[in-house]
Amino acid sequence: MKECVIAIIGAGATAVSLLQALVDEARAEPRCPRLVVYLIETRRLRGRGLAYEDDLASNLLNTRAGFITPFPQRPGHFFAWLQANEAAWRHEFPGLVVEADTFVPRPLFGLYLECMMGELAGELMRIGGTLVPVTAEATDLEPTPEGRVVVSTDTALAIRADRVVLSCGNLQAREEGGCAGWATKEKSKALALLV
Repeated sequence: MKECVIAIIGAGATAVSLLQALVDEARAEPRCPRLVVYLIETRRLRGRGLAYEDDLASNLLNTRAGFITPFPQRPGHFFAWLQANEAAWRHEFPGLVVEADTFVPRPLFGLYLECMMGELAGELMRIGGTLVPVTAEATDLEPTPEGRVVVSTDTALAIRADRVVLSCGNLQAREEGGCAGWATKEKSKALALLV
């Protein structure tokens, strides 16, 4: 069976949403190649991203619990999860009263995203795919003559991917070796090969 290797750089909310879409598509299309997904993230926790990390419970979402979801095709998923999985979060937020219109702590949404990432890894495995967590920083993208992209990491790992998705959040471009951010001809070619 042919494989499709996808490298996702960054493991926050967008990566959770993308992974769900990949699983849904692979499940719906039986002729879909076997998926191998490399999830490249500098931190060991997957799903939370910087926006929803476990820092201050006083930091609230700016969207109501009944409305926010990483899955556009599943409105209310987060709120339904809160109701069905209270044992997973109640000990961290003992006094929290959750209604559909509640603005809950950002770390609670982060816990949900982390749980969703774990569930999606299991779903991917059940349909014959693999999720490979890589704790590293992606440092370079290099297109290959056969149309793939090599993702290099700060741990000297080189991942040959059919597709690469940048899911890094809102980071500022930084100057590297005299080049302003990613604005080089070679990097533009690599980015053109992305999904």
